[in-house]
Amino acid sequence: TTKLGLLKGSGSMHDALRSTASRERTLFAAAVAGVGVAAWWLARRARRCQSSSATPLKPPVRLVSRRPVSAPQASHAPAVHSPVVAQSEERRREKARAHVQFGQLLFKSGRLSKAISHYETAVELNPQNALAHYELAHTLQQLGEAARALPHYERVLELKPSSVETATNLAVAYLAAGRAADAVSMSTRAIELQEARAAQRSMTAEQAINSEAHYNMNAALRACGRAADAYEHTWRAIEAAGGTRYAPVKLPVAPSKPGARTSGWLGRWSSAPAVTVVCVKWGSKYDAQYVNKLCKAVRAHTSVQVRFVCYTDDSTGLLSDIHVVTLTSLADWDGWWYKAALFGPLGVKSGRVLYLDLDTIIVGSLDELLTYDGPFATLSTDSFSCEADNPTGYNSSVMLWDATLCGPALSAIYDGLAGGHVFNHLLRFDHWLEMLVPPGANAASSAHAGAPDTVQALFPGHVVEFNAECGDHVPTGARLVCFPRSPKPHEITLDWAAKAWHEL
Repeated sequence: TTKLGLLKGSGSMHDALRSTASRERTLFAAAVAGVGVAAWWLARRARRCQSSSATPLKPPVRLVSRRPVSAPQASHAPAVHSPVVAQSEERRREKARAHVQFGQLLFKSGRLSKAISHYETAVELNPQNALAHYELAHTLQQLGEAARALPHYERVLELKPSSVETATNLAVAYLAAGRAADAVSMSTRAIELQEARAAQRSMTAEQAINSEAHYNMNAALRACGRAADAYEHTWRAIEAAGGTRYAPVKLPVAPSKPGARTSGWLGRWSSAPAVTVVCVKWGSKYDAQYVNKLCKAVRAHTSVQVRFVCYTDDSTGLLSDIHVVTLTSLADWDGWWYKAALFGPLGVKSGRVLYLDLDTIIVGSLDELLTYDGPFATLSTDSFSCEADNPTGYNSSVMLWDATLCGPALSAIYDGLAGGHVFNHLLRFDHWLEMLVPPGANAASSAHAGAPDTVQALFPGHVVEFNAECGDHVPTGARLVCFPRSPKPHEITLDWAAKAWHEL
């Protein structure tokens, strides 16, 4: 599934649309209230463009939802000298504007297919109406029809070459169509257009940053197999914005013999080190039952003593035997970025640590996973169907590390987010992890030479993706089932899920 990212906000062309709209807002609102056909035909002459709020789409790219183009100017109309012909052309343009306005209202009400019909009619009535092309492309893209959206975005750029929003969204459409190289070029254009707009309007340095285009650039470069270029692009952008570049983390070499270090929170020596299992719950996406079920499953599938810790902003409803670390709101932090707190001042300071995403179902013993004695390991994306555009990257749904050995080295994961510059240029925590702890050439053993391990290489078959590998049954040997997109565990009604999750 292509993961999209559209831009939302106010732009110069959007302002032009709004400035032409104020005279007849009331009339068109009457049409919405259902006054009747006569009122609608009167309101159709309005030039109002009410901003729509597109449903956020999935990472690692993002679409732009604001209106980037103004209604066509008189210069777009064909040269005509007959009053009758001129009047006819003007009527067609007015009809096209009315269809665009009605389509926008349908879009806001969630009736996207009907909105598309009106946008298509508007394009047919007036092929020079850039806003009609943009709205049609944007709505098609929301429905996953990137191939149909492409020519309309391209037409907008012919009519409005400086449209930042269109260039940003066109890059996403190129990605969805498998044209990653074109997506790189268009993301570059979108970044440059925003910088030019900022210079013309005396905007602040932060306003000059087209975050969505930077997000999309990262995804496009990775889809081209240019992960190192994606890292470098982001570092340069962060530095240009006043941020700090961090050198790649060199992981310490792990002791060669079990028992050569303390087992952390237990405070004793052991050849079977105790483990702290951690999770993060922030906001309202996952409720307390997700934490409680994960805790119960961990205890049911381990034979060694574990401490279960939840990092959260709201501990309401959590089981009494769950250790709670309270997270406070941090500027610009959201969702998965709070995973970085695991490596900051509040992180576990010693011993072995296993992190699990809340939307993980445990279906087998974790004991073998807990024998991992390297400094750091996480999931590779090459076994995830939803990560086809980034097969050499990370999926941090599962992480294992030695806090005693490499806690100080991994602190850059937290420290590097100070100032907020990273959030303006990078959408995913996983991409940030790749930049600081780059994947090694030999994922199964490279950790002992200073690079991280991947869980799948060390423990084949232990971690599976629900959509790609699970149906009525879980593959033999599986221990963890990950849900990187949708559905989520509470939406699964299969027998094995009932036993492993719902009945806990």
